[in-house]
Amino acid sequence: MQQNDFLTNNFKFLYPFFFMTGLFLSFWYASHQIMTGDQYQMIHKGYIGFLTGEWSSYGNAASVVGNVPGSLLAFVVGLPLFIVDSPWAPMSFFNLFTCLIFFLT
Repeated sequence: MQQNDFLTNNFKFLYPFFFMTGLFLSFWYASHQIMTGDQYQMIHKGYIGFLTGEWSSYGNAASVVGNVPGSLLAFVVGLPLFIVDSPWAPMSFFNLFTCLIFFLT
């Protein structure tokens, strides 16, 4: 019962601390991620759409079936590049919308 009182009394200090810790860990994870074929395909589709205006109508290449259907991947990765031309833009976009959804719920 004492633990519950501690959390209730210190909620206004713990809430921002854990929120900022989560935000820091998401950037830390992204900056230490090993780039493989899937990540290169995603950023390539985003940059092709950003630089040439040709948005692909399919997703990443799959090992057996050809390509995964869906063009949302190119838009989600490519649209933040119109704001900031940086490979960090899509990841920052994801974090921004995660924070927005977190505060709206």
